[in-house]
Amino acid sequence: MLSYQHIYHAGNFADVQKHALLVALLRHLQIKPGKLNFIDTHSGRGLYDLGSIEAQKTGEASNGIIPLWPRRAGITTPVMRDYLAAVARHNPGDLTVYPGTAKLVDDHLRPADTLTCAEMHPGEFEHLAQALGSRAEIIKADGFEVAGQHLPPATARGAVLIDPSYEIKTEYADVPRQIEKLWRRWPQGVYFLWYPMLPS
Repeated sequence: MLSYQHIYHAGNFADVQKHALLVALLRHLQIKPGKLNFIDTHSGRGLYDLGSIEAQKTGEASNGIIPLWPRRAGITTPVMRDYLAAVARHNPGDLTVYPGTAKLVDDHLRPADTLTCAEMHPGEFEHLAQALGSRAEIIKADGFEVAGQHLPPATARGAVLIDPSYEIKTEYADVPRQIEKLWRRWPQGVYFLWYPMLPS
């Protein structure tokens, strides 16, 4: 099933939490100068138009990034300050677009760092190819298969970013098993997982 498109949810409260933590992780990993390898297993389209019909249909950003935006100058918590600065990079004026996981990592790449992105949805893949810089490797394939093929990387440091759609309910049980497989291939890696806790 390939029906999920994150544009309907871009910039919502969960994105704010997830991406603020991601930016903090990127900052921490880049304290040391050595090369980093990033793999994003479920990349989406990278950059999301908040004025699009899809985003406007659900309006989920109104409970996430939109109310934060006019208050950003007064927010001094380092994690949130850095996150809002990352969003502002694409919005020099009004808030019009929202960077997803792949774009946030792409924005933070240093010259030696690498980014590999996997996305199976044909439409999302095309958007992703347009959104990312030329140094990112973009693959239309299953994200866990791509990660397995790229691990372990040539250098020991980096992260695997895992954010499935969970549109297939078996993914809740499958994701931990997949992470164990990846960890066995690369125990030194950092695994950044979005795993929503929903009421049964």
